[in-house]
Amino acid sequence: KQLSNPSFKNRPMRVNLIILLSSISLGLSFVTVTTTLNRQKIFRVENSAKKLESKGISLFDHSTLKSSTSDTPDAPQCDYRAIKRYALSTSFQFAMIVAFMKVLQVSVLSRIPASFGKYLVGFYFGIMSLRSRFFSPLDNSRPTQVKEQMRKQNTIKPWWMPPMFVFPIVWSTITVLRAISSTLIWQATNQNFLSRPLLAMIAHLCIGDTWNTINNVESRRGASVPAVFCVWLSVVFTTFLYYETLPKAGLVLLPSAVWITVANALIFELWRLNGKEPMFPVKGLSSAAEGVNPSN
Repeated sequence: KQLSNPSFKNRPMRVNLIILLSSISLGLSFVTVTTTLNRQKIFRVENSAKKLESKGISLFDHSTLKSSTSDTPDAPQCDYRAIKRYALSTSFQFAMIVAFMKVLQVSVLSRIPASFGKYLVGFYFGIMSLRSRFFSPLDNSRPTQVKEQMRKQNTIKPWWMPPMFVFPIVWSTITVLRAISSTLIWQATNQNFLSRPLLAMIAHLCIGDTWNTINNVESRRGASVPAVFCVWLSVVFTTFLYYETLPKAGLVLLPSAVWITVANALIFELWRLNGKEPMFPVKGLSSAAEGVNPSN
């Protein structure tokens, strides 16, 4: 079988992996840059206050300040260990899934007819869309009913947020679309289970699992904003690769990119309406972020 895009087969696998890892690094770089800008903003405010104090201009009522000094919280500190843990865990999860796919490619898919293999590939990507977090070393457990009720009570929601019953319907549909589009890509790349578009899909799922930990498990509403942006970048990149390889597959996957675009806007609005905590992991900070997973 010939590839839909003839130039695709001329790219060595190491080049494909470099491009894929570069896209992941771009997302992680966004988180790092956001963290740095937030810290610089805090430092500028502190320095401006000190300069005004040295000129005899006070920004505060000192009588009030003295009585409430013990109640004043320290400036938020970035949890750099958490950022490192997110990056390493995402990379580890990606490597484990790719190794598992390599075993399937060699021991199963290469030994069965393609007419049967397409059903196995579709089933595999359907399961991965729902349970890719099995390979993640992070805690990706779903919130309990009690915790979910507390979140709903303590979270201010935008007026346009869809009703909760919409989410499982949408995600069930997207799971099916991922399975179908990935099967089409597998067929279009001469039954290559480790093609660049399919690896991009796996990377997208891994990034989504890490976001789930940040938002739904650790309840870091601020850090979840740049993290969900990374999820959006990964799905846009994946959809582009699917379309480049086989336009039909890209169009089938397109609703996933549209939905995650909506999820980005929703996560940002939840952050804006509920305190605007720093957009980086803060040491010891936990908030009741609304659990709306844009990836799995």
